[in-house]
Amino acid sequence: MNDLKWFFPESGSECLNLFNDGFQPHAGGTFLIKTSLKLSGLFDINSVADYKILKNTDTGIVLGSAVSYTDAASFLHAASPGNIISVALSQAASTPLRNRISIGGSIASSPKWSDITAPLAASGAVLRFEGSSEDIDYAVYSADRKMRKNNLVSSVSVPLDSIKGSYYRFTFTGFDYPTFTLAVSKRSDDFFVCAVNGARDGLRVFKGNSDAVIAEASQTLSFNSERGMSEDYILSRAISELRRLFPKGGADDE
Repeated sequence: MNDLKWFFPESGSECLNLFNDGFQPHAGGTFLIKTSLKLSGLFDINSVADYKILKNTDTGIVLGSAVSYTDAASFLHAASPGNIISVALSQAASTPLRNRISIGGSIASSPKWSDITAPLAASGAVLRFEGSSEDIDYAVYSADRKMRKNNLVSSVSVPLDSIKGSYYRFTFTGFDYPTFTLAVSKRSDDFFVCAVNGARDGLRVFKGNSDAVIAEASQTLSFNSERGMSEDYILSRAISELRRLFPKGGADDE
């Protein structure tokens, strides 16, 4: 780390050139604490205006990759109080960490314990890569390691009409990594999109009415044993909490 090079680009194209040269983006820096990667250099994306964007559009909200959890949660809550993404972000980590963790960093690293993964997948979020005009479904990106490695995320867009719903994180204490997270997006009275993060095979997405979702999840979900909890116990908790989320019909109906 003594020979680590730092760069301070001011445009997306500069960032993309540095990324293609093998350097890694830096926004909040929290992932550096946990990573064992041997880095030759970092480029700070905080001076790139497009990466700090918070914008309402006709169809949803656009969040730049350098936006912090705190700023994203506040902006989303103002647009749609109690939505599943702002609730998840406000529960993640501690206040000092939420002030530093960036949206793009969490998306790119996709750690098992991320609070943002399930809500983005359930809401049908789409990503925009630097240098590309194509929108990529977040759930597709999350499951594709090669795609995550080879593309620089510039922003994420979330549809306003699909972020209503419920969110749950299973932890021992408030300030703890979740064993699993659940997000349920209510699309209509009898159609939901549910995302489960932390399963044995990573992120899982289920669609249909509540009975269909619970039935498929019960039959196909599996978890690794963790922190003294058996696989069966974690699965039973996940299904139990999933059942509990549905009767609300969404955060606004509580």
